[in-house]
Amino acid sequence: MKAVAWRWLALLLVPGCVLVQPLDEAKPDDDTSIPAGSGSGGKTGSSGGPSKAGSGSAGRTGSSGAPSSAGAPSGNGGGAGVDFSLFTGDWTVTGGENTTSCDPGTTQTAPIDTGGTTTFGLGTTSDLILDPGTTCEILVDVDDRTAALNSGTGSCSYSDSMYSYYVEYDSYEFTVSGDGKTANASMVAYIEVSDANDNASYCHSTTTWKYAR
Repeated sequence: MKAVAWRWLALLLVPGCVLVQPLDEAKPDDDTSIPAGSGSGGKTGSSGGPSKAGSGSAGRTGSSGAPSSAGAPSGNGGGAGVDFSLFTGDWTVTGGENTTSCDPGTTQTAPIDTGGTTTFGLGTTSDLILDPGTTCEILVDVDDRTAALNSGTGSCSYSDSMYSYYVEYDSYEFTVSGDGKTANASMVAYIEVSDANDNASYCHSTTTWKYAR
């Protein structure tokens, strides 16, 4: 049975930030958008992060990714001659670290649990899909030995017994080593965590992973 999938590792750390800083104190006066965080690339400025409507990047669908039965990815990154078998299949987490910073400034860093698995499948609107068929698929395109976030990756919503999560991915990269047996990955995401009373905390998450297979 799979351990906790990588896509939730960052989310599982968020409640710790929320508990340190009460949600009602963290909620901004204007809750139409997430305040600017400490990240980079289009997430700063007046809004600083994903809106509650999940606008994200133009053309994001979040539901179009599915394994390609024809095995012929149609993303923009691969081109001719790319060996997608370097990526496809299961990878086991051997290490990593997550740092999550929630407004108004609480930061926590913790190691990633080892033993979980990440799976790449062939894509249709991108070269590959990270954990195809799950709620929070990530679409990636391949350039040589690196798979990077495809702009068609949608925002992600998820709920558990205590909180609702809204996630928008700022960046993701997965790089396979020369021998094809290990890999390193990194992700930056912006996360809104809200409780049943719509009190919210806004977080910036940076995660790194080490893999082997």
